[in-house]
Amino acid sequence: MTVQIELQGEDLKLFGRLKKLLEEVRSLQNPAVVQAPATVSRKLYSKKISEMAQIAHELYWLLKKRAIEPRFNKYMLLNRGVPPTELKFYEHIHAVEDLIEFINNPDVVPVDSTIGEEFILKIYSRRWGHHDKYTFVRTEIGWLIRSPFSAEPSHSPQDGRPVLQRLLDQDYISYPHNIGDLLSQIWEEAADGKDKETIQKAFDALAKWISMCERSVPVLFAG
Repeated sequence: MTVQIELQGEDLKLFGRLKKLLEEVRSLQNPAVVQAPATVSRKLYSKKISEMAQIAHELYWLLKKRAIEPRFNKYMLLNRGVPPTELKFYEHIHAVEDLIEFINNPDVVPVDSTIGEEFILKIYSRRWGHHDKYTFVRTEIGWLIRSPFSAEPSHSPQDGRPVLQRLLDQDYISYPHNIGDLLSQIWEEAADGKDKETIQKAFDALAKWISMCERSVPVLFAG
């Protein structure tokens, strides 16, 4: 269910100015609209971009102080190279478009709800003859991974390398070579708003595949 953002006072005033500046910037990007010489157009464009970024940045902080923190697509965050808390983030038309779209419809960017949540990867071990539990805590950049034989978790990127592979090697677990790709996929789906239950089911499927690989190791010599 969509929860509408009700702008008020200064918020509403800034939002109106921001939409107007966005349209002006869009017009300046269209050569058919710009009649002035190119040098004048570039100066005017830079000026409008700066004004637009300033208003967007101010609006962001006003909303944040009201406990309404605008969310942005992870690709936008990656491409801008700076967080939305910085003025430079809004010096691009697409960042401002996303801010306006979020205000109009907060559900446009799914909520990343699994940061800090713990997930279990339950893997069969031929060495011990039972399943062992590996825990994964999702972070903003990857995972905290702990094996049943380690007291402290280790940080890893989204693909788990080299932490997960090292832990499995230490426990003599046979595993598919591309588990890192699937672990990255799980992290990305979580970032796109999948809930904890759905992400845990993905871990269960990954664990089943690794366990099948471990169970299918051939016995080369009897006795």
